[in-house]
Amino acid sequence: METTIFLARTIGLFGVISALAIIARYEKFIQIEKNIAKNVSTIYLSGFFIIMIGAAIIASHNIWLWDWPVIITLLGWAALIKGTMRILFPETVVYLINKKVNNYWFLSAEISFLMLSAYLLYQGFFGLDAF
Repeated sequence: METTIFLARTIGLFGVISALAIIARYEKFIQIEKNIAKNVSTIYLSGFFIIMIGAAIIASHNIWLWDWPVIITLLGWAALIKGTMRILFPETVVYLINKKVNNYWFLSAEISFLMLSAYLLYQGFFGLDAF
């Protein structure tokens, strides 16, 4: 359970901070993403880093219980899939980045990630297993 608490705190903090930054400066974030889309090597490189993060989460926390820790496992698998997509299908990633420009569904997804991260943060620091 120590690994679960550590990952909940780490992912929760990262998620809340990054989601708030993206929501607060969404237009600037879109500009940064568009610049990334111009350089395919950046997409490949970020894919490898994302795979490493996903693999580390899965290797240390591949727990499939019907309780809140499964969120961490699902995020690990999502990272692994996202990183793999960036390496195998960079054109699709460029397409999705360009689609973000006029589509506020991505902002809704970021708000959902903020709520999920806040839940992990709560479970990690104040949940019953945190003490």
